[in-house]
Amino acid sequence: GADTLTVTVHNQAPVIDAGPDDNIDEGATIYFEGSFTDEGWLDTHEATWDWGDGTPIEPGVVTEYHPKFGGSGTIAGSHKYADNGIYTVTLIVWDQDEATIADTLDVTVFNVDPIVQNIFPDQMPYAGTPIRFKISFSDQGWADTHTGSVDWGDSTTTSGLIPVETNTPHEAVGVFETTHQFSTPNKTYRILFTLTDDDSGAHTKSYLIVPLPYFIVGE
Repeated sequence: GADTLTVTVHNQAPVIDAGPDDNIDEGATIYFEGSFTDEGWLDTHEATWDWGDGTPIEPGVVTEYHPKFGGSGTIAGSHKYADNGIYTVTLIVWDQDEATIADTLDVTVFNVDPIVQNIFPDQMPYAGTPIRFKISFSDQGWADTHTGSVDWGDSTTTSGLIPVETNTPHEAVGVFETTHQFSTPNKTYRILFTLTDDDSGAHTKSYLIVPLPYFIVGE
């Protein structure tokens, strides 16, 4: 005669590895590749990356293989961090039976110095007359805020300048405006402008100016 039995096969959660800890400059693209194995080799999988910086969770790009007796795959992702710090990245993987597993890694993000782009007077530079200057800058760490200071090359300085800046992905940009009066015409002054971010990253750029002789209305 014949007989039967019933075998109940329980789903097994995949085993995952988010990858090694890593480091990157703020504003630069960091690439991730996690991996997983699954004893249920016919299972299919989905995944998400949580970057640990409060930005939206993103789906991982899953590439998977289904050889008999052992499925496996990789999960790719990439991200840019707006500011320096240490961030815990979480990878979550689940199969079609909703068995879910998570793993984490730490990313150390380094500050990058901002860059002074241009220094220029926006009017004719006459001695004895206040001259307005504009100073533009950029910073790939777009969450940073900035201040500026000037050594005018005539034994005077200006500090605590605050720019008008825009801090949006994937670059902070801004402009400082300030004025200065030089006393001596036809003399070369070397202006030094120092840009500093909120993490003490700094960049200094020089500009040479030769004020014109005094301007007198009617001459």
